Amino acid sequence: WLATTSSGRKSSARSMVSKFFVFLAVMSLYDAYSSPPLFEIAVDEHGGVRLQQNMHRQWHQFTYFLISVPMSVYGIMVMVKLRAAVRSKYGISTGTLGRMEDFCYVFFCNC
Repeated sequence: WLATTSSGRKSSARSMVSKFFVFLAVMSLYDAYSSPPLFEIAVDEHGGVRLQQNMHRQWHQFTYFLISVPMSVYGIMVMVKLRAAVRSKYGISTGTLGRMEDFCYVFFCNC
């Protein structure tokens, strides 16, 4: 689980069970708080297509926003610190942007 050596099959099975429950919890939260569409496509009686605002479940959208924005900011901060730690551990120098390089790579490069 934390990249330590295991002592046998029992430890491996326990690790697999804990990973499964973490996966299950994440998927349950994602399903519960994924944002519904803000607009829906509606077809009227004359065959015209128009966009109408999805007015129900606005609390759902607001809750999704309150959870996703801080988690995204936190994730970016963790990745920037992790990248800086790896660079310092292995003696990798920064480029022309200095410390801002870590942020730019995390924010703009998805690889």
